[in-house]
Amino acid sequence: MSSSARSGIRNIRFYDATNPNVPLGDVYQGGSITEANFLCFLKILIVTAGKPVRAQERVSGHIVTGSNMPLTLGDYDIYCDSTYGWKRSQNIFVMGSSITNLVISYSS
Repeated sequence: MSSSARSGIRNIRFYDATNPNVPLGDVYQGGSITEANFLCFLKILIVTAGKPVRAQERVSGHIVTGSNMPLTLGDYDIYCDSTYGWKRSQNIFVMGSSITNLVISYSS
């Protein structure tokens, strides 16, 4: 399957809460990604100098917790209490899935 075909089926998108019109990345949720998994992915892929990363679903306002509940499909705003800017990567591969344009670190 081509990269462009795979990206068409991504059903979870996430954004920098301070710039909500620019997507940071997306993934496909087939039912196995839990809220805890999603937070773990974010902690691995976003270096925050000790600041916590938070995710909130846009429509419902639900704040993602460390629970084993399946992550709901939709758009998520990512928050971090850091004064540093985002640094983007072109492609990150996590558990066999390509995540494009994902923030991976803060630059000072």
